[in-house]
Amino acid sequence: MTKSPSPLRIALWTRVSKGEQDPATQLEPLKELASNLKGELVKEYVLWETARRGKRERKAFDQMMADASRREFDLLLFYRLDRFSREGIRKTMIYLQQLESFGVAFKSHQEPYLDSQNELIRHVVLGLLSYVAEYEALKISENTKRKLADLKRKGKKLGRPSKFQELKPQLIKLKQEQMTPSEVARQLKISYNSARSYLERLD
Repeated sequence: MTKSPSPLRIALWTRVSKGEQDPATQLEPLKELASNLKGELVKEYVLWETARRGKRERKAFDQMMADASRREFDLLLFYRLDRFSREGIRKTMIYLQQLESFGVAFKSHQEPYLDSQNELIRHVVLGLLSYVAEYEALKISENTKRKLADLKRKGKKLGRPSKFQELKPQLIKLKQEQMTPSEVARQLKISYNSARSYLERLD
C-alpha cells in the first residue's frame, strides 16, 4: 500500500511596526494563502517592533530561524520582504540563503516573484538579490573609506580614544588626592604598571 505524502508544514512570519495594533492584517491573508496551498499550519511568529529595539524584540526572529534549522516547518510565508526583515538587502539575503540551506522554502504574499518553491524563480531572484547585496556592501565600503580619508585629511584622529585619554579626568583627580599607583590601580581597576605609567604621563 502506497504511503500518502506528508502535508506541507507551513509557518507564518509577521512583523508589526510601531503604531500598528493588530497583526491580523498580515496573518489573515497569510492563513488564506496557506489554506490555498493545502498545507498544515504549524507555526505562527509575530515580532512586535517597539521604540526600544534590542534583544527582546529580536527573540522572535531568532526563534523562527532556530526552528527552521531544525526543519520544524517546510515553508515560511511572509506578507512582504520588508515585513520579513528591515536590516538591509545584504543581511536579508543572508537570512533567505540560510532558510534555503536548511531546506526551508519561502514565499511572499505580496511579491509573487519571491517564491523559492519555483526553481526558475528561485535561481533568478536569489542571484539578483545576491548581486544587489554585494553591490550594497561594496558601496558601504567605498563610502566608509572616503569618509575616513576625509577625516585623515582634516587631521582628525581615527579610532577610539586611548585608555589613558578615557581615564585622564579621573587620574588627575586621584593624583591631586596624592593616591599611590597601587591605590589608583585598585580604584580604576587597572594594572599597577598601567597606573604608574598613566600617572607619569600626567607629569
